[in-house]
Amino acid sequence: MIELLAPAGNMECLKAAVLNGADAIYLGLGQFNARQRADNFNKDNFLEAINFCHLRNVKVYLTLNTLIYPNEMESALDTCLFAYNHGVDAVIVQDLGLADNIKKYLPKLPIHASTQCTAINANGVKNLKKLGFNRVVAGREADLEQLTKMCQQGVDIEVFIHGALCVSYSGQCLMSSLNGGRSGNRGLCAQPCRLTYDIYEDEKKIDSKYVLSPKDVCTIDYIKEIIDSGVKSLKIEGRMKTPQYVATVVSSYRKAINQCDITKEKDKLLQVFNREGFFDSYLFKKPGKNNMAYNSSKNTGLLIGKVLSVNQQRDMITISSTKQVESGDGISFGYSEHGMYIRLISHTQNSYNIIASGYYPPINCEVYLTYDKSFYKIAKASYQEEYKRKCDIDIQVKFSKGHIPQISCQGIIVLGEKPCELANSVYKQRIIDQLSKSGNSLFSIKNIKGEIEDDAYYPVALINKMRRELLNKLEENKKVVINNHEFNLELLPDIEKKESKKISIFFYQYREDISLDKLKVDIIYLPISAKNKVKDSRIVFWQLDDEQPVDNTLVSNIGLLSNNNYLDFGMNITNPWTIKAINKITKVQSFTLSVELLLKIQNSILMKTSINGEVVVYGKVPAMKSVYCPNGAIYNKSECSLHQLTLKNNNQTYEVLPYCSSCSSYILSSEPINLLDKKLTCDIYRLNIHNESITKINELISKIKINCILS
Repeated sequence: MIELLAPAGNMECLKAAVLNGADAIYLGLGQFNARQRADNFNKDNFLEAINFCHLRNVKVYLTLNTLIYPNEMESALDTCLFAYNHGVDAVIVQDLGLADNIKKYLPKLPIHASTQCTAINANGVKNLKKLGFNRVVAGREADLEQLTKMCQQGVDIEVFIHGALCVSYSGQCLMSSLNGGRSGNRGLCAQPCRLTYDIYEDEKKIDSKYVLSPKDVCTIDYIKEIIDSGVKSLKIEGRMKTPQYVATVVSSYRKAINQCDITKEKDKLLQVFNREGFFDSYLFKKPGKNNMAYNSSKNTGLLIGKVLSVNQQRDMITISSTKQVESGDGISFGYSEHGMYIRLISHTQNSYNIIASGYYPPINCEVYLTYDKSFYKIAKASYQEEYKRKCDIDIQVKFSKGHIPQISCQGIIVLGEKPCELANSVYKQRIIDQLSKSGNSLFSIKNIKGEIEDDAYYPVALINKMRRELLNKLEENKKVVINNHEFNLELLPDIEKKESKKISIFFYQYREDISLDKLKVDIIYLPISAKNKVKDSRIVFWQLDDEQPVDNTLVSNIGLLSNNNYLDFGMNITNPWTIKAINKITKVQSFTLSVELLLKIQNSILMKTSINGEVVVYGKVPAMKSVYCPNGAIYNKSECSLHQLTLKNNNQTYEVLPYCSSCSSYILSSEPINLLDKKLTCDIYRLNIHNESITKINELISKIKINCILS
């Protein structure tokens, strides 16, 4: 059975999801979840949420999908333990060290790999399966062919079918962290992708757009194809959205899954939220210009008409509309920031005279309905009746003259107060009718099985009392019984480190202007596309996230792990347990710590493992890694690689680095990391090199030797 999985940012959203047809919901509990700004749940209302769902046969998954620092591991596991003891069905995890500890201390608790794990191919699923994950949430960059192969690896696959997405690989975006200290990997993303950027080429401004802001995904027209790929769960994004949004989207996709008529559902989805329309997701096409909301990052609404006339003297605007509008509805004009709530003067057929609100749009400007008061009223009404969703049950009965009647279900037996008597006429149907009523309960009685004698009589009031008692006991029986499991986290001991220090140098592209043999470093990282161009025993080739796994390479993605790998900082190593976990499935040659870590945390991790630890001490890092490339979106494919673009917002300048072999891009950080004057305990000091000159490179190498290694 296919699962429809819905978001719940708070209790109202949870009820909106459940009462509109969700099979499972996912929610956050305090910290350690990727939507820290959602209302989320707490230890006081978590049990209420679990019981509300479980009483209606709906599963609950806890999001613990952020990176965990060493001093937080015990607290994160305590959150897991609390959820487990209160009946949660699974936890969604990004941090591989946390996942490994859950398998050790709470082995019966299922764990799902978050989309932040960046699993976009079958090999990634295989590796996550080895690490003990029961389900993998596919990275949104996987296409339908990759998704089908992922579904063949013996692990349930979950896929996003609707809602917002990151322009960067989930889990691989550092832009918010590097510019403002709000890490997306810690649930605090400031969404810099939703800002406008001035686009420059060779210092010349060529445009200003929301160039990094994708449209929301909508796959309602392709549900059958997605289900046929073998996925087990269809996931809706939106823990920051309104209950009306959740209700509408869940209801629409419930109809699609049940193969109902969905001709009117697309307009409902557009009405509740969109950014310049939708796109069909990466499952069906590569991201490009048509998939981006270049003109606005806010809700566009539903196109309903245009501006017919403007009368500034009367402060009146006349619009046409294919949809009936009323006072209190919200509209916007084109893709501008100008919007208003309607104050209706009069209307005739499809023409509406409304009072202006300080802005006079141009004639023929498109009009979008951004808030439909009646629509939202209907959406809210859809989750107001808590007994709207019922569980089907069959009951067994026995009503015979001279004997005390009994009814039962799921092992619960209810007896009558006195024996049945002889009826004056056939009374059987009356008994059946009374037992069939479920009223304000969670159950719908579908079948009544057993023995009811035609002439057995039993008072209606007592039949009703028996039925109510049975249904009440069934409800109590379905509620969570709180467990009291406990554990104590074993801390990892310090490891005596070797004194030998090394220097590595990472090149984003092969540089023909540099003689590698003259570089006085121990390790040279080059893109694997340069494999046939150079030979040097110090070279380790690095791979893009969407390439096929190769042994002995530097990798940033779980799907690239094979044998004897070097781990780049994209593997998001923020605690020693993560290194320990990965080393179970591949021999780790070295690991580069997450560049988001404070030095104190870096040093504490490096002291807990004998594997060589690497730190980026200088250079720009990818603020974003994306299968979307601004170059390819702005220019024709045949010439996109000839252009060098930079994106500017306020005082930040980001260079776009295209990788044409996979039609993807890195967007480099505005400023280079510089830790050359810091005291570190790492084994390998790394330089990230983009367009620095050979003179600059040699200066950096000398600084490492003087300031870091010899100090």
